[in-house]
Amino acid sequence: MEPALVNDGPPAPTDPVLPAAPANIPYGFARKFGVVILDSDGERLTVAQREGEDPRALIEVRRLLARAFAVEPVPAARFDRILSERYAMDGQAAADAASGLGISDLDLLASDIPTADDLLDTADDAPAIRLINGIIAAAARQGVSDIHIEPYETGLVVRMRIDGVLRETLRMPPHVAPVVVSRIKVMARLDIAERRVPQDGRIGLTLGGKLLDVRVSTLPSRAGERVVL
Repeated sequence: MEPALVNDGPPAPTDPVLPAAPANIPYGFARKFGVVILDSDGERLTVAQREGEDPRALIEVRRLLARAFAVEPVPAARFDRILSERYAMDGQAAADAASGLGISDLDLLASDIPTADDLLDTADDAPAIRLINGIIAAAARQGVSDIHIEPYETGLVVRMRIDGVLRETLRMPPHVAPVVVSRIKVMARLDIAERRVPQDGRIGLTLGGKLLDVRVSTLPSRAGERVVL
């Protein structure tokens, strides 16, 4: 199917290569409106839209991008795969920025994260990315073997295993939990819509010139999904 044209934008290439997600399409916005950039070469722009989405959502996309673009409808399953692949890539830049953070900085990062609903309204998940990469960076510097991120009714608790002992290092408000867990699942290329079964994945990051291969496991619990890194 030929991509539809919005505001006289050019057609999409036959076999687009997915570049890193541009800064002007935040993950929260892409997920909320069911759109993701398929191809952009400076002059041409093609946007994939999840089938079944309200076409009026493209008005919001046009307002955000402030330029013409072509639209290619894609099945929901393919859209979810593209979304995960695209936004898993932007974790590395945030990891580089987080490499100098310490535990004392993480409370401030957590306080910047809005509620899940607000996150979608503002289409800005940068605070969650900074927090996650800050946690991983701090753990790597301290020689932590595993990180446990556990939601409770009273808040989200982060524990790190140091010298065989699991120690609480951070406690955050409960509204942070769904945002942080969802973003970790995207980075690990897990199914963000599936919350009832355990999942396993990996996050590859470079911190201070050192390659980190972070294994990710999620487990459903009464208060939400637990994550072990």
